[in-house]
Amino acid sequence: MEELLRGQEISPVEAKKLLVFPGTDYDLSRPLLFFPVRHHSPACAFHLKRALEAYRPDCVLIEGPENANPLIPVLSHPDTEAPVALYYSYRDRDGQERPWLTPEERAMLSIRKGTLSDRERETIQSHAVMTDKLLSQIRFSPELSHVREWAAGHHEFLDGSGYPKHLSGEDVPIEVRIITILDIFDALTAGDRPYKPGMSPERALSILDAMANKEGKLDPDLVRLFAESRCWETGT
Repeated sequence: MEELLRGQEISPVEAKKLLVFPGTDYDLSRPLLFFPVRHHSPACAFHLKRALEAYRPDCVLIEGPENANPLIPVLSHPDTEAPVALYYSYRDRDGQERPWLTPEERAMLSIRKGTLSDRERETIQSHAVMTDKLLSQIRFSPELSHVREWAAGHHEFLDGSGYPKHLSGEDVPIEVRIITILDIFDALTAGDRPYKPGMSPERALSILDAMANKEGKLDPDLVRLFAESRCWETGT
C-alpha cells in the first residue's frame, strides 16, 4: 500500500488486491469512501489501509495531488477493476492547487440511494408545505373543511417516517391513508413521467404490499381493498 501511494512500481493485479476486497459483490447503496491524499507518505498509506479495513467500502474515491500521475496507469489498467477511482488536483493560472471535484460534486457522488442531495430532497418535499399554505387561503364549506389537512398530508406514513409533520399511527386520518396509497400507485404506474417509465400495476401493487406488510408505512387493510378493487382498470 505504501509503495502504491508513493508511485512505485506495482502490478495492476497487486493494486487490485490492495484497494478492493476480493470476492465482494459490489452494491452501490453501500458506503463510498472518499480519501484525500495531500502528499505521498507512509502515513497516508497507513491511514488509507486502516480506513479500508474499518469501513470495508465498496467504492473508493482517492483524491491525490498532481504528482499522483504514476498511479493513473495502474488504476486505469484493465486488470485493476472498478470500483476504485483516482482523481487528482491541478494548478490554476495563479498557481493555486485545486481539486478536480468541488465539495458539492463530491457530495453528489457520495449519495448512497437515489440521485437527490439533501437540499434537493428538501425542495421537493416542500410541496406538501406549499399545499397547506395555498389551501389555507381558501374558505371551504363545512363538509370540505378537512380537505386542506388531507391534501397536505399525502406523504405521511403510519411509521412516522413521512413528511411534513411526521405523523404516525392513529394520528394519520383514514382519508390521508387512502390518498397516500393512491398517490404512490399513480406515481409508480404513470406513463408521462420524463425521468422514468411507468411500471405495471402488478409491480406497483407488490411495492404497496411491501410498504404495508413489511415496512409498516401503509395501512394493510386499505392496500388489500385497493388491490381487490382493480379500480384502475375501469377508471371508476
